[in-house]
Formats: sequence, structure tokens, C-alpha cells
Amino acid sequence: MLVVHIIKATGLAGAEAHLIALLPALRPLGIETELLVLAEPERRPEAFLAAARTAGIMVTTLPIYVDADPALPFRLARHLRAALPTIVHTHLIHADLHAAAALSISNYRLPIALVISRHNDDRFRRLAMVKAINRAAAHRARKLIAISDALAEFAVRVEGVPRAKVTRIHYGLDPQAYLARAVPGAIRREMGWDENVPVAAFVGRLTAQKGVETLIAAWPIVAARLTAAHLIVAGDGELRSKLQPLSPNPSVHFLGWRSDVPNLLTDADVLVAPSLWEGFGMVTLEAMAARKPVVASRVSALPEIVADGETGLLVPPSDPERLAEALVAVLSDPARARRMGEQGRARLEAEFSVRKMAERHAEVYEALPLAERG
Repeated sequence: MLVVHIIKATGLAGAEAHLIALLPALRPLGIETELLVLAEPERRPEAFLAAARTAGIMVTTLPIYVDADPALPFRLARHLRAALPTIVHTHLIHADLHAAAALSISNYRLPIALVISRHNDDRFRRLAMVKAINRAAAHRARKLIAISDALAEFAVRVEGVPRAKVTRIHYGLDPQAYLARAVPGAIRREMGWDENVPVAAFVGRLTAQKGVETLIAAWPIVAARLTAAHLIVAGDGELRSKLQPLSPNPSVHFLGWRSDVPNLLTDADVLVAPSLWEGFGMVTLEAMAARKPVVASRVSALPEIVADGETGLLVPPSDPERLAEALVAVLSDPARARRMGEQGRARLEAEFSVRKMAERHAEVYEALPLAERG
């Protein structure tokens, strides 16, 4: 069985990291894959392409010139006629739209099943036009995979996808592979901190979705009670220029985009995920791999990952006081933090393994009607 996975990418984020983990894990299950990346000529996702090739994934790129590229379905259809995959599996809205169109073009109509993965519930997906596009693509698809129960409910309730067509498969992470490149102590040496300095870390895009403004508002409360504590903010985005002036406290450190996130999580004492909404939150699994507790908002998929009181603490979104209270509770009790971190690692290995993720995908593929699997 050959499955062509299609995604438009400009960088290496959660959906892209998911594919780098998933595709090699499908091979031992008898499923060959090709990763077809839709790339803007001026913004090619070189880091993603390099990481995929390093993982042994067959990678092809096709240009996409505008969001709704009228010629792209024809380019896709020609590629699929040559590759003759059993299944096309799309990720994110550009791939969903263009692949559904490619498989429906009368001159190129192919007996290929379409599977769609839903990775997020971004606010733009509630717009009438976007909902119509997603419904049309989902109608063409045989199955829609949601990466969380929250997203599955969003697809049914907001996008109108029939419940019988939706299945949930959580992301998975291999902790040994993830931490293989980590250098314990590297960040603390870089920052000049010893092992006893309490460190909280945020890792992600600096956008409204991620709730960093709430974290910046909460940190003075934390710093007043834990004067030795430091906050690392790793990531970049349109809000960085706004957020930095809001945090003159010398214990807040904006590090920008980092390629050494395993080092950050290995050296931090707690990961903070104060998102306003979240399709999944891959970085929470990364923290669990590093045996670190997670303080997160009680929104969307995060309660499916973080076991409140066991592997971390959940707080209301947009509530600086409650967020600060949770951070102080974890940072001031190292024994409790270590216990939560160990329980998080055990939960990762039991519930969010790459093998389990791959096996569930294989089940979806193999359950499709033979007539539609080529």
C-alpha cells in the first residue's frame, strides 16, 4: 500500500513534526509513504524538508503560488496519476482543498481514497467561507482523522462533518529519539544559572492563540514570591515586538526561535502552555518526554494530554493570577515537580507512543473499502 501525504509547509511545527514521526513508523506495518510538500517558491521549508529526508522519508515538492492556486489541482492530479497511490492523506487546509479538487477533476478522476487529518481549530475555521471549503473537502474524503477529541467535536459541531466519518488519533512521540540530541545543562550554562535556579519555559509561536500575554502578566506575581526564578520565552511571531516591552523584569528572557528545544526542556523545571485554544500541543508531549510537569490552560485538547494534579496543573485561560499560583506551586516544590514529571513520562509511553499512533493510522487505511483503495 502506498499512501501519499500532502501538506503545505513554510517551517517545522506541530503538524510537520507529526509527519516526521508517523511516516517512518508506518513502514514496518507494510505501508509505504511519500511526503508531497506544497511549497511557496520564496518560503521553502528547508528545515522540514531536511528533517524528513534525514528520517528516510521519500520527499517531493510542488510549488504553490497563492492560497487558492487554480493550476495546483492539475499539477497534483498529474503527479498522482504517475505515482498511483492507494490513498491520499492530506494535512492542513491548503492540502485538503487542492487534493480534493485534484481527485475530482473529470479529466483526471482517479480511484484513490482521500483521508484528511484535522490538526487545529484556528479561529478562521469558523468563517462561513472556510467552513464551506472544509465541508466540501470532507465530503470527498472517506475518513477524517482528528488529533484530539476536542478537534473531533469541532469537526462535527462547527464544520458539519458526519460523526461516523470522524475518528480520533492522538499524536505520538518517541522520548528516546526526541532526547537523543539533548545536552543536559547546556541552557543553564548559557544563561549562567546553576541547577538550583527555578526555571519556567514557554516554547511556541508568539501569537494570540498561545496566550503569552497572560504569561507575561502572571510572571511579576511569580517573581515577587520566587525572587530567584527565571522565565524563558523561546519562539518568535508577530507579538514579540509587543510582548518584550511588557516584560522589563530581568528574570524574563526572550530567546527567539531555537533549534535546541530538547535542551530547553531538559534544563527547565516546568513547561508553561497558556494557550487560548490548541488543536493538540505537541510541545506538551516533548516536556513529558523530558520528565517535566506542564502548567497549561484548561482549553481544547490540553486536558486530554495533561492529567491535572498528576502530570501537571490545569488553569483557566486568560487568568494571570491562577496561572501564577500554579507556577509558584510547581516551582516551589521540586519534589512534587519531579513526581509529576515522572508520571508525565509514564503517561507519554502508555498513551502517546509513536507505535500506537502508527497502528491506529494503519487500521484506518486498511478499513477503507477495497474498491476505493485502488
